[in-house]
Formats: sequence, structure tokens, C-alpha cells
Amino acid sequence: MKIGIDIQALQSSDYRNRGVGRYIRSVLEALFSHHPEHSYHLYANSTLPEPEIDESRFLYKYIEYPYPGSCLINELLMKATLISAEIDAVLIPFQMGGSEFIIPDFTAYFPKKVFVIVYDLIPQLFPEKYLGDTNTKSLYMRRIKNKINADFLFAISESSRQDCIKHLNISSEKIINISGGVSSFFTPIQPSENPAWLKIFLEKFAISKKFILYTGGQDWRKNIEGLIQAFAKLPNSLQETYQLVIACNVSQSYVHHLHNLALELGMNQSLILTKYVSDEELRALYSTCSLFVFPSIYEGFGLPLLEAISCGAPAIASDISSLPEIADPATELFDPYSPDDIAKAMQKVLFDENFRKKLSDNAPYQATKFTWTSVANKMSDIFSKHQPINRVTISLSRVKTAKPKTQVAFFSPFRPAASGISDYSGDILPFLAQHFDIDLYHDQYIPDARLSNKFFPCTEFEERIKVQDYDAIIYQMGNSHFHCYMYSHLMKYAGITILHDYHMGDMIHEMTSHRPELGFTLLSELEHSYGRERAIEIITMFQTGKLHLADFSSAGIHINRRIFTRSLGVALKSQWACNDAIKKFGRDNDCIFYTPTLAPQDFYTDTKTSQVRQKLNIPDDSLLICAFGFIHPHKRVLESLQAFQKYTIEKNHSACFIFVGEGISVIQDTITKLNLEGKVKVTGHVSMEEFYEYIAASDICINLRFPCTGGISGSLLRILSVGKPTLVTKTRAYTDFPDDVVVKIPEPDMCDEVEEIYQALILLTDNPDYRYSLSRNAAAYVASEHSPERCARLYIEFIEQVSRSPQAKRKLLANYIGRGVADLEISDLDSILTSFHQLTPYIPLHPLQTGEILSNQIRKHSFIDEQQDIQQLRSEQKWLDCQAQAWKKTAQQTQVELEESKIQFQQAQAELQYLQAIMRQGSKG
Repeated sequence: MKIGIDIQALQSSDYRNRGVGRYIRSVLEALFSHHPEHSYHLYANSTLPEPEIDESRFLYKYIEYPYPGSCLINELLMKATLISAEIDAVLIPFQMGGSEFIIPDFTAYFPKKVFVIVYDLIPQLFPEKYLGDTNTKSLYMRRIKNKINADFLFAISESSRQDCIKHLNISSEKIINISGGVSSFFTPIQPSENPAWLKIFLEKFAISKKFILYTGGQDWRKNIEGLIQAFAKLPNSLQETYQLVIACNVSQSYVHHLHNLALELGMNQSLILTKYVSDEELRALYSTCSLFVFPSIYEGFGLPLLEAISCGAPAIASDISSLPEIADPATELFDPYSPDDIAKAMQKVLFDENFRKKLSDNAPYQATKFTWTSVANKMSDIFSKHQPINRVTISLSRVKTAKPKTQVAFFSPFRPAASGISDYSGDILPFLAQHFDIDLYHDQYIPDARLSNKFFPCTEFEERIKVQDYDAIIYQMGNSHFHCYMYSHLMKYAGITILHDYHMGDMIHEMTSHRPELGFTLLSELEHSYGRERAIEIITMFQTGKLHLADFSSAGIHINRRIFTRSLGVALKSQWACNDAIKKFGRDNDCIFYTPTLAPQDFYTDTKTSQVRQKLNIPDDSLLICAFGFIHPHKRVLESLQAFQKYTIEKNHSACFIFVGEGISVIQDTITKLNLEGKVKVTGHVSMEEFYEYIAASDICINLRFPCTGGISGSLLRILSVGKPTLVTKTRAYTDFPDDVVVKIPEPDMCDEVEEIYQALILLTDNPDYRYSLSRNAAAYVASEHSPERCARLYIEFIEQVSRSPQAKRKLLANYIGRGVADLEISDLDSILTSFHQLTPYIPLHPLQTGEILSNQIRKHSFIDEQQDIQQLRSEQKWLDCQAQAWKKTAQQTQVELEESKIQFQQAQAELQYLQAIMRQGSKG
């Protein structure tokens, strides 16, 4: 099993050096050492300090959170990262902590297995001590739901296990006691070392006598005050013989408190507070103390007690919670609530030397029953029994009859349309067809019939949807004219969007300039994304020539927000784009994920390069450089030609450059101007089989992009899958690719681009070993990260995740109302009207579409389950208030449309009430 593990507890100064941190580090060491049959992927928090862990042994990745602390955006980003990762399950070793920890709600619909480690339920058992603050209680009760919703729980003691069964109603079959272990470091020091350590203790801590030891923390349940009171009750002879050593890091105010207590009890001279001690000092203290006392009122496990007896310390401990599990028979037990009983147990050990020796002799043997190997073995057994999850998809619409497959409407360009997304759709469809029954919708051309026999023009969709009950609508959206009609459909029929380009400026401009019948303007789309003031500023700069369309992307003007506000869920094709979208649009959409683009090998040829070159009429001894796809200036074709000219003059006269694709008019003048006729060829459109033949024939490939649209080039993945060394632009979208997989050229505004390309060509041709290394790494990387099987699985998991989103169901309500209600049952109308009456007049995203009006209304409100606890209601309301404020600002900027929107709203409401009355009369008849 592939297991993702959260390690935030090892980054927190509050926990990494305490019992929780020691426990997690020990578990990791044991799992890595003894159970390599599982693979472990560690995730850290970019806003916290570096994890306290051996980086050479435990590799980890940071999740790059935009904000410090727990918030909706960060939690969405964590879930999106884990869902997109190549893992089967998630282990959350510490679910509590403060607000600096980012721990989302892993509900029953999270598509990965979830395992948690349970230390204790102490705050829940003692709420007056820990949950007095409303915010603290809210956070604790929310996070404890992860224990309830987890697929399996690992309790660190039988006591904690029983608490979960009793207080959380956890099934006994769903939780086991894995106990704990002790580090092999904690063994008795050699007797010959005692004098040296006692000298150190005298000089550093003023320990001048035999001593009674305690170590733990200053929390009230650790009962240090009770221990001091018990010491004060000892006979004078014992108080004069022994000192009481408290070895833990406590605050200065707590130091004063303890000294004042000791002073009141007349034993101030006998109390030693060491504050922080190192592990070496702690081991020596355990080994040289006359008695170790652990008086806790409650413990989840009790690691200090186990460490003490491992070092041979005679020990006494509380008789409640988990401590008897560790103690018997190596420890005398007492009632921690009674200082008299504690003192009695202390006297028994200190006065009876034979009894003290018996405890000391039994201690190491008892400690051997607790090992981290045993803990890891129990966890590994559970991992092995829990195969990767395969949760059932919940339909996106009302289920009328049982269906063998999910019914899907799939909008995309298709071959032979000259679009990378048409190739992508052709590649992914065979995998999706195994799970879905798919109708393919296109924009008025004849698609490749080999893809499917279920093609339909997009103009037929509105008629077909009246009789065809689709469970999902999927839009393959990109930044080109092929997607204008699709954008319009998305506004009327909310669906799942696979967003191949993060920047949508070219498509928006094409649609608003040449498709006026769709009802959009550049100003309206800018205004929706950036507000009226900024929109007018951009339009003014654009119309006066101060800002060109080609500069929109680099200026961060992506004009893409409406896709997020209208879609049920959005999948992006680069991790950078996904992270940025969650940061900017997390309040507009709670289903934003990264799904990698697959790299098919349907046409991969293993024919020898010489034979392929002979077929393509390419000389065997020529260095061949290739670029693939439609020829466009943003692919840096002119700069590549200039660098190639310099390369042929200064390095290799016989090199040739082939552009495999259409668009010769873009570069013909440059080819002539640079005297490169005969050295540069443009193939025009080629079949996919020929496309792969040119990849196989090439020595070096160029796949530069600037400005970046935020997507990943499909041709790049095909190139890398064959293992060709490739030059790419070091844009944010291409940071996904490791430096040992591609050669990265800085963005043009950061360098002399022509010179950088030239130097990269020199580097590759002068270093065959480096070129071979890139080839090997590229093929391996794509096979791992972009295999068709992995990409299709993540794609399907994303669709299933969206289908379970409450937000998706709310947006789908707008779909029903927007396209009419004639086919709905009376019960459906009752539900709709109940929700409808809760809404207030609200400015629409697009005033011509009733469905969009309701989508805004419904997005502003949540349909909250009556059985949710009050804090969940408050959390939900807080989030909804944030949304309402954001939309209110948009409403204020579009006052001109307000009256028309109100009228439409009232008309829709009246029509629904009229239809309800008619249908009810019909049912009575």
C-alpha cells in the first residue's frame, strides 16, 4: 500500500520534542526499517519550521500553503494534494494541535483510506480544564470527527481504545491497541559512569543528595503539585536524605508557582527544577535516581514511565488510565488524587531496599514487552488488510432507474480538429468508457468516427437533455476558439470542467469579438473576474494599445473566474495552476483539483532510428532538432530559429530543424531572412503515427512556451515518454517537471533567450552522457506520473469527488430551474420552493439566464442538515458570510442590471408557484 503521512507535528515547537513527536518519529523509523513492502510519502507544512527528522533517510514534500494556519483555502489545498497524489491511503498521526496545524475534515466521502493514531481523549474527558474557550472547543470537536470518520484507528493504549469505543461510539472492530515502544537508547548507564554524571548534576542542577525523579510536563493532569505535596508528607528522615528533582521544561511563571508551593510546605530546599534536559542527561537521571514517580491523573500511554523502567529505575505510578498497562509487575501503584497514598508508596520503596531492588531488577524485563517493532507490525498488518478504496459514485442528478454505468455528456473538440485537447480527449476516452456511458458533443464539424458512434452536435444538447438523464456533464475547456460554444453551455448547464489552460484570455477575446450571439462582452468577463474598477482600467489600456492581448497572461489577467463560479468542480493540468486557483477561487468552488495529463504510447515505434530517418528522408548523420504542434509565436519559434542559426554557423553545419505541425506563414519570412532554407522544414499537419516517427527520429526537442497559459503541453509528454532530451521554458506551470528530466530555459524577460537556447544546444551536443541521463529520466518520470492508467484513475476519482460535493448539488438545483421544471415530481418542487423562498433578490452573474440567478442565490446559502452540531452551523455560516461579502461587492459594481434581475427573479418565482398549484390539482384529480 502507498501511504501518505502528515508530519506537521514534527514541525511544531509545542509537540516535536514532547511525547507526540517522539512517538511519531519512532513509528516512522520502525515502519521504514521493518515494513518496506509499503511505500511512505511524507507531507510537511510550508508555513511551519523544518521538520525535526533525518532528511537523508526520510524524504518529504512541502505542501505550499498560501496562508499560515488553518483556513478553508489551505484545507482544500491539502485535500486536493492528497487526492491527486499517487497514494492509496492517508495516515494522520496527530489530528489535534492548535490552529497552526492544517487538518481538514476527512469526511466519509474522502476518496482515500484514512488512518489516524489516537493518543487520548483527555480534553473531551476533562472539558472544564481544556475546552473552556469557545474557539478551542470548536476546533477540537471539529477535528475529533476525523477519528469518528476514519477508516481505522490505532490507539496507543488499551485505555485510549476503550475511551474511543465508549465516548466516540467507535466500533471495536475498527480500532486496535498498538501500544508504544521505547528507544534502544534508553538503557541503564554503566555503574562506572555514575560518579561522573553525579558530578555533572551537582554542578549544573545543584543535585547534591540522592534524589527522587519526575519527568513529564507542566499540564495540571501531570499532577506535579500533588507530587510536591506527597514529598512534604514524607518523614523528616527521608526529606533530609533525598531531593525531589522535576526534570522538564516549564515556564518561568510555573517555576515561581512550584517554588512558592514548596516554600509553603517547608521543603523549598529539597526541590530541584532542572528545566530542559538533553536525552543523554535524561537517561543518566533515570539510571541514577533512587525512585521514579509518575503521578499523572490521566495519560494516553505514559512514555516517561516506560523510559524510566527501561533504564532500570525503581518506579511507582498512578493506578488509573493507561499506566497499569506499563507498570505491572515492575511498578508500585497509587491513587494520584491522594498525596497521602503517593507518600505511602514512596515510603514503601525508599524504606525497603529489597523491594526497591526487586522493582529495579524487574523493570528492564517489563520494558522489553514494549517495542516499536511490535507497533509497526500491528500497523502494517492493518495496512495490508485494507486494500485501496473504491467508493461508490453518488449520482449527480435524481436517480430514476438503476443504470449499469454513469451517464455522461462530454463536450470537447475532437479529431480532426487541430487542437491538443482533441488529441487528449481521444486518448482519455477509451479509459473513461470503461466506467461511463458517454455521449460526445461537438461544435458543427464531422469528428473522427473511430472515437465513438455516439457523436452529437452541441445544438442538439438542449433537446436531448429533456429526455436523457445525464449524471454528469464534462467540459474539456481550453484557451482557443474551439471552446467558445462550450463556455456558453457551461453558463446554462453547470458541469465538471477540465481546464487545460489556466489563462483564458485568448478564448474570451475570440468569443466576445466574433461570437456576439453568445451574449458576452470582454468588459463583463473582466468585471466578473476583477471588479468594475479594475475591468475598466484593463479595457482602457487594451483599447489605447498600452496593453496587448499577448501580455494579458504575463500580467496575471487570466479572465477565468467565471469557470470556477459556474462549474461544479474544476480540474487543472498543472500543480501550480491548481494551487493558485484554490487560493483565488476556493470560496467560489470547493472542488478544485490537479489531474495530470496522460502520455499515451499508442503509436510509439521501436523501429531503429536509422530506419525511421530513411522513411522520413532525413540524413543519418545530421543532428535533428524538432518542435511539435501548431506553430505560434508564444512557442518561441522565432527565437528558436535565431538560436539554431547561430548553432549551425558556430557548431554544426549539418544540423537540421523540423517543425512538425501547421503554421508555416508564421516563420517563413524568418527562415528566408536567416538563410535557413534547406535546413528548416515545416511538415504541415501529420498523422499521430507520423508525429511519433518524427519524435523517434529527433536528437533534441524544443517545447518552449511564453507567455504561459498554465497548462501542460500534450506534445511535451509524448516527447518525454519516448525519452527525448527536451528544452522547456522555466514557467510556473513547468515547475512540476524535475530539473533532471528537462532542460529549463529562463523566461524571456529574465535572460537573453536566444543565447540561452544556443547554450542549451551546445550543452546537450557536447555531453552525450548528460543527454542520455535526461532521456532515461524523462521516460521514467512520464511512466510514473503520467501513465494512462494513473491519469484516468485520478480523473475518475475527481469526478466521483465532485459528485459528492454539497456545493455541486446546490448548483444543480439551478440547472433544473434554469431549464424548466415540467419533468419534476411534486416532491421535487416542494423541496425547490422551500429553498427558493429562503433566497433574497440577488444580482446574477449573467442577467439573461434564470439558472445563473439561482446559482448565485444557492451558492450564497447552504442547505444544512438538521442533525449537524451547532459549531458546524457556525463554521458553515462564517464561510457563507465570506462568500456573501465577496458577491455583495460584485453586486454593488453592477447596479445598472439590478432592476432587470429582480423582475426576472419574481417572474421565475411566480411561474414556479403557478406550476406547483397546477401539478397539485392534477394529482388530486
